[in-house]
Amino acid sequence: MSVRFPLAFLLGVAAAVLVACGSGGSSDKLLPSRSANRIKNDLADIRSAVDQQACEAAQKALQDLNRDINRLSSKVDPRLRQNLREGYDKLAHRVPIDCQQPTTTTTTVPTTTTTAPTTTETTPTTTETTPSTTTNTTPTSTTTTPQTTTTDGGSGNGGATAP
Repeated sequence: MSVRFPLAFLLGVAAAVLVACGSGGSSDKLLPSRSANRIKNDLADIRSAVDQQACEAAQKALQDLNRDINRLSSKVDPRLRQNLREGYDKLAHRVPIDCQQPTTTTTTVPTTTTTAPTTTETTPTTTETTPSTTTNTTPTSTTTTPQTTTTDGGSGNGGATAP
């Protein structure tokens, strides 16, 4: 059994009832042919929209059907009006089920980001300071006095010079 079978069945029965009601025109309690034609057209629009999966159009056709049922003359048989109202209620429930927009499935793949830990090695800096030594040097002057040596052949005065 198809999912759409109940909708097709409901639409078929409703159309058959309407044809029977609108064709005679001899009784004031039946639907006038103009009203019956409007309702049949609404039902055909609903069926076509559902078959095409045009859900917004199907909802609009349902609204049109509701409007046309509500506009029926008060002379129409109350039982017929009640049956039409019940048929509308069943269609209003069934159309959203049978007219479902194809769903698009979106798969989201989680993204995993791995961050490697950063290792920073710090080598201590050794600064060697060589102490500076300050040496104060005082210039020294050296005076050289030339010595005079006289040699006299053994005079024995100890190397002193005579005046």
